Amino acid sequence: MESLPSDPILEYNDDTFESLRKQYNFEKKEDMDAAIDVFEEWLKKQNHFTRKEYPREHLERLIILHKGSVERAKTHMDKLCTLKTLLPHFFEHYDVRNDCASYINDAFIHAMMSKLTPEHYRVYLCKVNINGKFPPNFIMKLYIMTIIYSEYLTSHDYCDGFVILVDLRHSNIMDIIKEINLLELRQIIAIAMEGYGLRIKGIHMLTSSSTIDMLTKIMKQMFSAKIGGRIFVHRTMESLCEVVPKDILPVEYGGTQESLESIYEKWLDVLTTKEFMEYLQVMNQARSREDLRLNDTFKEEYMSIAGTFRTLSVD
Repeated sequence: MESLPSDPILEYNDDTFESLRKQYNFEKKEDMDAAIDVFEEWLKKQNHFTRKEYPREHLERLIILHKGSVERAKTHMDKLCTLKTLLPHFFEHYDVRNDCASYINDAFIHAMMSKLTPEHYRVYLCKVNINGKFPPNFIMKLYIMTIIYSEYLTSHDYCDGFVILVDLRHSNIMDIIKEINLLELRQIIAIAMEGYGLRIKGIHMLTSSSTIDMLTKIMKQMFSAKIGGRIFVHRTMESLCEVVPKDILPVEYGGTQESLESIYEKWLDVLTTKEFMEYLQVMNQARSREDLRLNDTFKEEYMSIAGTFRTLSVD
């Protein structure tokens, strides 16, 4: 890439492209070209991959997302192909509006913010509006939407990681805890972080409920100690606004952007274009043939994600 192409919904800082390349030692175009060449040559040799060709722009985004490391980008791509094979039910949907959003309605409004932070982080904001029993298949639909978002971001975005904001002020947290399937939660975390390689800079939850301590304890056991140390609770909007600049946030959060619901609707439009749904269908089939894999250890490691998880303790 010579520069970042315009996107229908994602915006960048004026210096994002140059800054991130410089940060990861790709100031010279030929250095990035050489890294992508190495990535492409490796792909050709992966006999267990069902898809071996990707646009060079896509590979560059993966390299940047993985801190400039081709080796890390290769590892995450291999893991993602494996997880698509082991957990196919997460990758069978292409129409996010009809397959997911229609089940969720106003119970969960979420979107990636268009603007980046000055540090080139992308902000994800979700507002949970649930008290009582969840709608049928609610959480699984959310997980599938997360995957569809992730597929778009890894093929279109150019950022240095993600900041997650969760507004729980209008929800009963105990109801949320009761509905969580710990195995499925572990699986979606593996897909997002070990597969897509989404780097989380912080998870910030907004609520005044004392029950949040129980939810954070569950989350910290699901994530690594490093990410667990990046989970924070905010009791007030003022505290949350200290984390993210106001010009990035929706107007109802004290920001200058459109409402969260308006941004969410724009995302649904982007994710349901004919072009993207066709792309998603192709990418959902970018899997691994484990019978052709030479390294059995890799397969054994990820087989555990399909059916087991470590013991959790919730007092």
